[in-house]
Amino acid sequence: MNGFDKLFEIRKSLLQLEKEFGIDNFSNLERSIFAYVANKENATLTQILNNKYFKDFSTSSIKRATEKLIAHELIIRQTSLKDKRQKLLTVKI
Repeated sequence: MNGFDKLFEIRKSLLQLEKEFGIDNFSNLERSIFAYVANKENATLTQILNNKYFKDFSTSSIKRATEKLIAHELIIRQTSLKDKRQKLLTVKI
């Protein structure tokens, strides 16, 4: 199996997982934010904005994508109990 075969197999697996989570019709940015939040316990918008993966996306695009995920009830935004200024993002399971 060469590198291109592996790449295609990974893409097929990723698409299958995205379908299972119900995010296959979302944009690449929205799916990436969902994956980030799912992978990081109590993620914040600031952490997303500061992550190198998201450096090529504008702040407004990231905020808009996050709000869409919240509106579709895929992620939840809650106020931190330790710091009331901080909003924590978690995946709704």
